[in-house]
Amino acid sequence: MAMAIPCLHNTKSRMLDCGQSSPFLAGAARMVSEVDIIIIGAGSAGCVLAERLSQDCDRQVLVIEAGARGKTPTISVPAGFVHHFNSSRYNYCYRSEPEPELGQQRVYQPRGKGVGGSGAINAMIYVRGDRRDFDDWAAVSSPRWSYDAVLPYFRRLERHHSEDTRYHGRDGSIGVLSTRDSAPELCHAFFAACDATGLPNNHDFNGERLDGYGFYDMNVRAGLRSSSAREYLTPALKRSNLSLMTQTQARRLVFEGRRAVGVEVACGGERRTIKARQEVILCAGAVDSPKLLQLSGVGDAKALARLGIDSVIDNPRVGQNLQDHLCGSLFFESREPTLNVTLGRLTGKLRAGWDYVSRRQGPLAFGVKHAGAFVPLEGTGLSGHGEHPVQESGDGHAKAQVFFNPISYALPEEAGGRLVLHRHAEVSLFYNVCRPYSRGSVTLKSADPDDAPAIHNRYLSDARDKAELLAAFRQVRSLASAGPLKDILVDHRGYADMHSDEAILDDFRASCGSIYHLCGSCAMGTRLENSVVDPSLKVHGAEGLRVVDASIFPNITSGNTQAPTLMVAEVAADIIRQSWNT
Repeated sequence: MAMAIPCLHNTKSRMLDCGQSSPFLAGAARMVSEVDIIIIGAGSAGCVLAERLSQDCDRQVLVIEAGARGKTPTISVPAGFVHHFNSSRYNYCYRSEPEPELGQQRVYQPRGKGVGGSGAINAMIYVRGDRRDFDDWAAVSSPRWSYDAVLPYFRRLERHHSEDTRYHGRDGSIGVLSTRDSAPELCHAFFAACDATGLPNNHDFNGERLDGYGFYDMNVRAGLRSSSAREYLTPALKRSNLSLMTQTQARRLVFEGRRAVGVEVACGGERRTIKARQEVILCAGAVDSPKLLQLSGVGDAKALARLGIDSVIDNPRVGQNLQDHLCGSLFFESREPTLNVTLGRLTGKLRAGWDYVSRRQGPLAFGVKHAGAFVPLEGTGLSGHGEHPVQESGDGHAKAQVFFNPISYALPEEAGGRLVLHRHAEVSLFYNVCRPYSRGSVTLKSADPDDAPAIHNRYLSDARDKAELLAAFRQVRSLASAGPLKDILVDHRGYADMHSDEAILDDFRASCGSIYHLCGSCAMGTRLENSVVDPSLKVHGAEGLRVVDASIFPNITSGNTQAPTLMVAEVAADIIRQSWNT
């Protein structure tokens, strides 16, 4: 890995907010007309890149962010994420196009808008994924993306609670803390049920193996959300060669021939072009990175022509290969108190507040997803994974992820824009297939940058996904009736009577939703014919242009996608800095 290049710091950060009316800030924004490197998007990946690349004092780095710089406690306090499920201030609040296999539902898909991106509004669960996920990346791209090759980058970004330095870093920027000390007692009943069904205990989902049950790790440090915005970007903004423009929308990339030389932005009511002497790096995420490429003429030339967009690079793969984790939910009444009951009382609220203020523990310090499991699935009869093979079912490989939530609530879209706790004691078990086969797309509806793109997830369009989710449903149903859970949980929704595949699928369609893990829409590979970026994350056929975010995943990882997104940015930073010396 490349060594850090020390850079002198200023006492004043260069943050330009084009959404404010101050003539000084507006004037400062107009003065930024050319830099060496433009990073589009101050999300999880963009903030890491900004810090790493600005370590070289000789290069001027500019980060352009469409949203604001959120300083609200609801972003900083871990449990505050519930306030941003449906808030357009920090969230694009996208919806998919009608999904044929889900009864034409338009699935809600929040994406972070503002400094920190989705990493500022997510549930902070830190799961790297399975070794085989990254070995599959390497198989279609380069050995530098294998598990053994990327493990040092995971370690580099972590300030992890574990003493196991073989798998974890202790001196990195991102705080990683286990939920173990704050988990409600019901989590231990869930663990006993896992034991009763033969699942192994796993004390570290980010260690030697993924399968088994245990406590989740979270991106939390000192009781606060540990995002790349807080840990990477904020301290780096003290450097004189790093600037941040907020409330500035990137509308199109500017090309000279096939070389990206800048970006057209809308800022403070005006449009102008900012030039990049060296590189433009897209870090806008799995929806907006392919959208911006297509708006700029990089995509399916025939489709772009129908919208009146001139083609720069004809690549029909741009926006394809979209993947996500689709989640099912099982709800059970509980004979033991759950968080929705305790937090629904004044005494419970006061205790949670005191636990957080005095000890940085309790529900406010982590949220509600403390415990879970990664389970194999029996009886699916599946043996391959398309371009990205995985081992057969029944070999112990984690095929489904389970979240045990000792709480019950209505999501904002169901409750008028705010999260509402149910009054009765209830637990929920969420489950999803780890490596779905279905592939979707992100495409333009028009040539207007202000229009949201069309998101077609095509959930369950591959029959193998249905087979796996049916097995996952039955696995979770078994857990809910095993060990001590059998005497605690009440099957008031009649899951035990759902015997046919169609009955289970009907229940799944009624309760399912995205877990917000969109990725893969600018997939990495070796050829323009089957991918968008090469193993160095350069856009095929273009010069001076890379994509660095979750859109480059060739295949989705077996778990939450925040950790691998941070890792991708760390790897990309070394690739880019090494290119400066060649």
